[in-house]
Amino acid sequence: PNTRRPSEVGWETFLSFWPPRLLRAYEADQLVCFFGAGLSMATGLPSWTGMLRDYFGLDDSVMADENADALTQAELASHRLGAEKVQRVLRDKLKVERPAGTNHFLTAALRLPFYLTTNYDGLFEKAWNAIDDNVELKIITNDADLREAFPSAQVAATSDRSYLFTLQG
Repeated sequence: PNTRRPSEVGWETFLSFWPPRLLRAYEADQLVCFFGAGLSMATGLPSWTGMLRDYFGLDDSVMADENADALTQAELASHRLGAEKVQRVLRDKLKVERPAGTNHFLTAALRLPFYLTTNYDGLFEKAWNAIDDNVELKIITNDADLREAFPSAQVAATSDRSYLFTLQG
């Protein structure tokens, strides 16, 4: 029988290794986080590949093509179904209200100056806003947002604002 009581289990129980270079970058506000749909899979949302295959009907030959990156695959789905249907499918799948997951909260709690994402849902943003510490998350989705956030064309971190660059637009 397991005689370990829950009060005896703490963070020190788990072994982990954090590369010193990673820790130095975090401490110096030079760490950037890049995440995609995998961050949201625990909430029941599909991966990007799963969405393209299961929701948009791209066949396995297209999905396995080494030359077809995610944007090319999305373009193929758009041509196959039509851009309006792709948008409708995305809206229908994403309108289901779901809470942000542990992954979202842990990633948001890092409070890094810059995040890059190809993610298609708003769960990271939901987690960010749930952490009440007055650090604004400025979302950059296009050139106009970028020019507004950085009028001098110099991207720099500030202590009261972080930036989320949504690479899918």
